[in-house]
Amino acid sequence: MPDAEDLNAPLYRRIVGPCYAQLPEVTRALHDVRTRVVATGHATVTHGDNPVARALAWALGFPAPVSGAPITVTVTVRGGVENLSRHYPDATLTTEQRAGTGVDAGRLIERMGPAVMVLALEPHDEGLDFTLERVRVFGVTLPRWMRPRVTARERAVDGRHGFYVCVALPGLGRLIRYEGLLAVERESQDGASG
Repeated sequence: MPDAEDLNAPLYRRIVGPCYAQLPEVTRALHDVRTRVVATGHATVTHGDNPVARALAWALGFPAPVSGAPITVTVTVRGGVENLSRHYPDATLTTEQRAGTGVDAGRLIERMGPAVMVLALEPHDEGLDFTLERVRVFGVTLPRWMRPRVTARERAVDGRHGFYVCVALPGLGRLIRYEGLLAVERESQDGASG
């Protein structure tokens, strides 16, 4: 059972609970955040073929399609809430992550602008899988047929943190896919490198 009572524990540890220990070391290194963690590496971004989906990706401020681009991921924590910033050469995607409460208890809540995603975290020896359960936009829950299709996972790859995220929209197809590898720099509780 997740350790929801210990708000000082890292967010993902609180949500996943005892199964957190089975995650690969590099995955835990990225998510064992008490104040700040930085990871650097390279990523590939692709957009869908549908011109409306491409225009929407641009309007939402997503990074442009690129292969092997440098990326820096910064995770900062304040009051048990994580801000996850993904810095690409031409764009920065920042989301807020927190533990769910009430009907969303035991879930990861990720906010990007007016959209709130409720995600189940599925830990295993190879990493984490993320399953989208609900989406709210401006506080209104989208019906299943309207919500995006999300495939998201994290894996340990040769000692680095691998990530893969693909978001598709009903009727439009793929909006964006981004994937890559990161080297995680551990930082101490006060934010100094460790």
